[in-house]
Amino acid sequence: MDEKNPDMRRYNYMQGALLPVFLLLAVAQQGQAQVLPSFPYSALGVGEFNYNTQGMLSGMGYGVSAVRSGSFLNNANPAAYSALQPHLSLGELSATGLVATLQSGSSTGQSSDFNVSRFAIGIKVNKWWGTSVGLIPVSTMSYQIVDDKAVTGTSKSINSIYEGNGGLHAFYWGNGIKIGNHLSLGVQMNYIFGSLNQMEKIAYDISNPLLTSTQQTFLRNLDFSYGLQYFTPITDRLDMSVGLQYQGRRDLRASYTLSIVSGGDTLSDETMKDDYFTLPDQYRAGIAFTFDDMLTVDFDYIFEKWNDLSVKSNNVSLVNSVSYGLGLQWFPGGKDVPYRRLLQQRLLFEGGVNYNRSYLQIDQKQISDLSLSLGAGLYNRPGNLSLGVGLEVGQKGTMGSGLINESYTKLYLTLIVRNIWLTKHKYY
Repeated sequence: MDEKNPDMRRYNYMQGALLPVFLLLAVAQQGQAQVLPSFPYSALGVGEFNYNTQGMLSGMGYGVSAVRSGSFLNNANPAAYSALQPHLSLGELSATGLVATLQSGSSTGQSSDFNVSRFAIGIKVNKWWGTSVGLIPVSTMSYQIVDDKAVTGTSKSINSIYEGNGGLHAFYWGNGIKIGNHLSLGVQMNYIFGSLNQMEKIAYDISNPLLTSTQQTFLRNLDFSYGLQYFTPITDRLDMSVGLQYQGRRDLRASYTLSIVSGGDTLSDETMKDDYFTLPDQYRAGIAFTFDDMLTVDFDYIFEKWNDLSVKSNNVSLVNSVSYGLGLQWFPGGKDVPYRRLLQQRLLFEGGVNYNRSYLQIDQKQISDLSLSLGAGLYNRPGNLSLGVGLEVGQKGTMGSGLINESYTKLYLTLIVRNIWLTKHKYY
């Protein structure tokens, strides 16, 4: 490895990150390939990225960056933290379940996963400053593919097994500061960390591999993201807000171990350091309209500049990624829900449409993802506890060009514990 040339280090690392995709394509085009429980498009780079903020906004999907709430957190834009109601402190815990059906040629498979994915605390420090700390998911890697090929001239077959798991998380501290009556600025410090574990096995018998190659990659770095929200009434019944967010290019420091084992013999075992993986600039913009303090409509646009990484090999390349999200949120009793008396006044309902053109292009075809989301929230009385449920149903990839079609269903669960200090509760 050329330690004097950082561009070459990045290029070499990205080439290694693309390798599972080449294997995936080769397996998908083999008639005898078996696709086992996995999420194959997470095989690239650091895995599949998370654009849904989860929490109480999970039912709105991507369309949330201009949303301001006094009752729960909006992790899509740090400027939103200043909207928390006075004297509020809260804790949010989220879990995500995922079930997917994979199809490639005549092969099908089922995948499932469930994990606690998010923990966040928010505090309204004073009338113009809201702050939040927590742990949120950035990306997820999870795939397993088995390729079964006959050995020429024998009755035996040999299996190649490709596996990967891990992903990235961010421990964050975000602050939103309200300036005047119409503007909020936000800044968030993120410590991104995680590990990616990739393994290849070659065997006549899967339980007794002839050769096993394992690479563990550890990534980490500190960065900042910035947000803005401008909000103003248009008429007595209509409010508007605009949200902007910028996440700069991030060079994640990387160190990894590589081992190759044949039977009981270790052929290679080494630790590599001072490499890195680059995540591109991300730009996000949204506009929201709220009618009668009950119905909010938000449209978001997300752009990621992957072209700058200039990585291309064979028929796989990285291209700029764009995402669109349209989110709806309806409070039947108005937004001041936590302390309402009637059940129907303590509910909220959400919906969303999400479309993503990913950063992965194969055979000149950019992988896309289309999904619909629904959500609901319930506040108990007197309002110190609330529960949010979100459901997302979508399809990723395609059956054409020897690729894999992934139909998935995601379930988001969020529990929020609230506390109001130095004030009296008011019931309606």
